[in-house]
Amino acid sequence: MAEVRNGKSLVIFLDLKKAFEHACPKAILSTFASKRIGGHLLGWLEDFFRDREALVCFQGHSSTFHGHINGIPQCSIISPTLYNTLMYSLLQTNISPDICVLCYADDLALIVNRGPLYDKAQ
Repeated sequence: MAEVRNGKSLVIFLDLKKAFEHACPKAILSTFASKRIGGHLLGWLEDFFRDREALVCFQGHSSTFHGHINGIPQCSIISPTLYNTLMYSLLQTNISPDICVLCYADDLALIVNRGPLYDKAQ
């Protein structure tokens, strides 16, 4: 758990560029399966990612439909949860005992309370 010690901490905020667009649905489904989530829920998620198409409308003109293999739809209420599932393994990695990683979707915060990185920031 992250905590501020002696009234100060070094916090590094990261926003992953095009994170939702580059997310791999197969990796998300695999993570759910590894957590023993299956049946109708896993089937629904597979359908959610299958045969996705989009087009662009601008000033009365529409493009042709294009299929999407990767990515998570950003307009869906479930999308941040799906992305957090993808990030789960990263958050389980012990980067350093001096660094705590907090994550919500594509926004990360690295909290440093001690160690060489903290000392350099002083």
